[in-house]
Amino acid sequence: MTLVDQLRFLTGRSFGQRAWPNDAKPLIEALMRQEIWYDEFIDILDARTPYLEDAIPALRVALAHFGVAWPDAQTAQWWQLEEMMQAITTVQIDPFDGLRAFMDRLLWEPTDPAFYKMVDIEAFVKTWYEFDDRLDYQSDFLTNPDYALEVAELKAALVRKAGEWLALHGGAGVPCRADT
Repeated sequence: MTLVDQLRFLTGRSFGQRAWPNDAKPLIEALMRQEIWYDEFIDILDARTPYLEDAIPALRVALAHFGVAWPDAQTAQWWQLEEMMQAITTVQIDPFDGLRAFMDRLLWEPTDPAFYKMVDIEAFVKTWYEFDDRLDYQSDFLTNPDYALEVAELKAALVRKAGEWLALHGGAGVPCRADT
């Protein structure tokens, strides 16, 4: 993953949050190792800076350095969605954990309903409800060896669906917009 992608994803995760994500400092340090330095980075490197609003200027200049505009809320959500799909596809996170994070961070947050239709996430929403229903009726679904094959198949399906989504929508960093 490129530094630009990491920066976009960090910015996307920071929207709507008060606390600064834990991976901000290592990312800024990585930018500095690439000889990208701005005075605004000092606020991130200062360990006493716990709040996002103190670090937004650094994010703005770092994004501008790479020619990436500051996102609106919809673009930030797109970046979050792309990041989660990449993490699921590359199995950096457990597919069920990724699906849960997907639902918690994106689907339940107040947003323009058209966004969900535009980003083509119906397959994930359907899978979530199937998974959630299964856990309601079989609380040991993930841990009972009798269901191991079914769990493995469902996880593989999530990884495949995330990969299909990325093949169609990801990689370019261009959000799907209602006005285009």
